[in-house]
Amino acid sequence: MKSSIALLCASMFLAAPAFAETSNVETVTAELYYDHTVLNTPEGATATYASLVKQAKEVCRVDLYGFNHYDRRCVATMAANAVEKINAPMLTAVYEGSKLPITLASN
Repeated sequence: MKSSIALLCASMFLAAPAFAETSNVETVTAELYYDHTVLNTPEGATATYASLVKQAKEVCRVDLYGFNHYDRRCVATMAANAVEKINAPMLTAVYEGSKLPITLASN
């Protein structure tokens, strides 16, 4: 069964060349959809989280100099808010695991 949550995210979209100090803040509102019946398995929670991130990327998309990009802060905020609103332990665990630090190899 599909459920939905409405989310609000303030996002900074660059509106000027990279060397300029000017930027616009835009408020993004979205309704994200998920299937609450699969949230009690690791596979279902992982698939749900991936779907939420994919939906957030679509909402946080910006056309910058003819190229489509998405605002990473907007996506991160929207995903965090979605996980918090859904409040499912398995989904929260998947989200927390996705924030593990990445160690870069050094010489």
